[in-house]
Amino acid sequence: MLVIYNEALMNEIDYEKFSGVKKALAMYNGLERGSYKGDTAAHSILIDIKRAVICGGLTEKQMEVVWLYFLRCMPQEQIARKLSISRQSVNERLNGAIRKIQKTLLSGELYS
Repeated sequence: MLVIYNEALMNEIDYEKFSGVKKALAMYNGLERGSYKGDTAAHSILIDIKRAVICGGLTEKQMEVVWLYFLRCMPQEQIARKLSISRQSVNERLNGAIRKIQKTLLSGELYS
């Protein structure tokens, strides 16, 4: 099995920044592919993100928009139509979810 450690990828993702957490979530599908190919950095980030989403205390509504936006790559406008809510509501749910995920990632409780 080929094992790759992508240091550049690890340096790109900064959980202390809101934008770093958003970037990690946006890269989810690519991280999954990298993980399957043996990229240990992608695998590590993917595990962190999965645990933070599960343990982050997201509401059902936040979880739904995270799933549609980051994993299904659906634009906010399309999510708004699908859920019969405003685009602003989609954005608020996403931002709230990202903040919760970030708090969980930084808490140190993912592996305790």
